[in-house]
Amino acid sequence: METQILVPLDGSRLAEQALRCAMTLAQGLPAEVVLFRAVSIPSDVQEALDRAGLNPGPLIEHLEAEADDYLTAIARFVQKTGLSVCHVVQGGLAADAIVDYVDHMDVPLIVMASHGYTGIKRWTHGSVAERVLQSASVPVLLVRAKEGVSKRIPAEEMPCRRILVPLDGSKLAEQVLPAVTPIAKALGCE
Repeated sequence: METQILVPLDGSRLAEQALRCAMTLAQGLPAEVVLFRAVSIPSDVQEALDRAGLNPGPLIEHLEAEADDYLTAIARFVQKTGLSVCHVVQGGLAADAIVDYVDHMDVPLIVMASHGYTGIKRWTHGSVAERVLQSASVPVLLVRAKEGVSKRIPAEEMPCRRILVPLDGSKLAEQVLPAVTPIAKALGCE
């Protein structure tokens, strides 16, 4: 069985910027691209539904169907490049759902975009990428997303010349090297 690369997508053009990097890696390794979307009802909406005595089931079903349609469209694009691809919609908060899926399905790599929030926006919006980075038991490759990208999926290749691997001299830090080496080779970088 070929290896897999999980690409979490939230429907935004920012998140989709990680897809090109994941596709380049998938071609070089080779690997299957696993498109992933977490679906949940925001806590304030859930509270309002509870107060109104409404069943959230139909809303969840609608969100899951919408997410499935979105990922199916992205998967078609990826398939046209000759890559193996599948998609998964899972309930739960994004960071928790991503980490749980990777742990249960033994996915060895996550490639995702970081929106790069700072200051107040980071505090109010939080950072799914940061929570995944802190919680994941597998390597996470973060792609810095750029604002103002108009294309759904960037057409150009993601150039990568170097990979920086911070090491502190400990055996724990060096454990990342066997994971980074094939990635660097697949991307043709130092």
